[in-house]
Amino acid sequence: MKKITLFGTGWLMYLTELPLIALLLICINYNSGVETVFKLYPLIFALTGGIIFIFIYLYRTIDISYDMIRAGGRFSSREKAIITKGKTLVITMYTRGKLKIELFGYDEKPPMLDWAIDEDYQNIEVNLFRDRAVGGAASVRRVLKFFDVPDEDIGALLEADNFAKSYKSIELSSQRKNEIKEIKINFTETL
Repeated sequence: MKKITLFGTGWLMYLTELPLIALLLICINYNSGVETVFKLYPLIFALTGGIIFIFIYLYRTIDISYDMIRAGGRFSSREKAIITKGKTLVITMYTRGKLKIELFGYDEKPPMLDWAIDEDYQNIEVNLFRDRAVGGAASVRRVLKFFDVPDEDIGALLEADNFAKSYKSIELSSQRKNEIKEIKINFTETL
């Protein structure tokens, strides 16, 4: 199944592992000179475990496919939502390389409680998925290419303050407010 992955953790966060790696290298270097029974092996194992734990803890992704959007990573929210006709994928580009990915749509099921349903009940649009990613224009370009938006339209969308265009299975629009660009991909067909 074809999908695109956006990362949720910046590479600078992984610099927190450098002190543990430096200490591990020092322990490995001086291990042969220690004359105790276990030498420095317990410390080496603990440092290796700490390095692996920090990597797993910081690793977060957002996987977007034609039918689903999912938050990945062992310590992520593990949210997921199905992309179908009538739902809208919203990508908000903030300054300094931050993205907010949201999926809006109508809840298919009516309320479970009988007293909540009456003749005035209207299905409202709700936020089905929300997560943050690291990236900028290049990440947005990859997402738009994934949904078969032509390159010249992607360039026009990223440069213009307001943009709107319809394609075979999506409607694309964007607007800029106070240095924040919001791109909406409305699905007119289930992909």
